Amino acid sequence: MASVRNGYRERLVLAVDVGSTVLRCHVYNQACDVIGRIQVLNNHHGCAELDPETLWQQFVGVVEGAVRDAGIQLTQVASLGISTQRATFINWNNISKDHFHSFLKPD
Repeated sequence: MASVRNGYRERLVLAVDVGSTVLRCHVYNQACDVIGRIQVLNNHHGCAELDPETLWQQFVGVVEGAVRDAGIQLTQVASLGISTQRATFINWNNISKDHFHSFLKPD
């Protein structure tokens, strides 16, 4: 779990997979080794409509959990990759930041 090599802080990558049943996050070091991970069951299995705020809280939770599991600081992360199903998007009010609709994900 060394995060410092030869006096230089190691640059790490987070990968988040947003699946239909599982939300997972891995932390990779420069050698592409997984140094931290977490996965949680998605509460939305079988649903066609997902609340964006709930999904966001789950996303933040897996990122924080994987960072904690790796024993690193979030400032060490140089890049983030996100994998999702289909082309999902959301519209929101630019002033209030409220979303206009839920995600629709028919299976």
